[in-house]
Amino acid sequence: NYIGSAPFANYTLIRTENVNLESLTEEVNWLLAAEFVDSLGVDLISGSVGYHSFDENILNHSYYETTGDSSIISKAANKAYQKGIMVVVSAGNEGNYAWRHIGFPADAQNVLSIGACDGEGNYAKFSSMGPTIDGRIKPNFLVAGYKVNVASANGFYAGNGTSYSTPIFSGAVAQLMYLHPNCPLD
Repeated sequence: NYIGSAPFANYTLIRTENVNLESLTEEVNWLLAAEFVDSLGVDLISGSVGYHSFDENILNHSYYETTGDSSIISKAANKAYQKGIMVVVSAGNEGNYAWRHIGFPADAQNVLSIGACDGEGNYAKFSSMGPTIDGRIKPNFLVAGYKVNVASANGFYAGNGTSYSTPIFSGAVAQLMYLHPNCPLD
């Protein structure tokens, strides 16, 4: 039997990504999703999206914007945190590409950004890197994200990515929040 890291948690699943394009609209979708789950009383957001480049190059983010509060999605993640929601996001999978840096909202001051490591704890080369332009250490944590055992409708497979490490860590955070419900987010 396969059991995740928070098997008894309640979940609200929202898709903010549009697979047909890369647009700032997706950051706005994330903001709207965060507002919606806030209205439901959600305690934790686990997000496996990150942005830096778009189909229209003029809209691309730059490394100089990794201040934690310049992009729509990073502002939304910070606001969710201020409203009492723990926000855990993937750092990104750009480590082997020209960008190499964490995406947005992983740069946000009030989120926990999660990078990937292998089973030995070594940084996975594909995992996006920090620090932010203002020197903050990001990602905040490295979690298994290389050759992770993943359940699917066709059985199990070994997957790679911060979109695998982030939900593993989010489950652990959910368990801690359950055990310590009155503990402040700071």
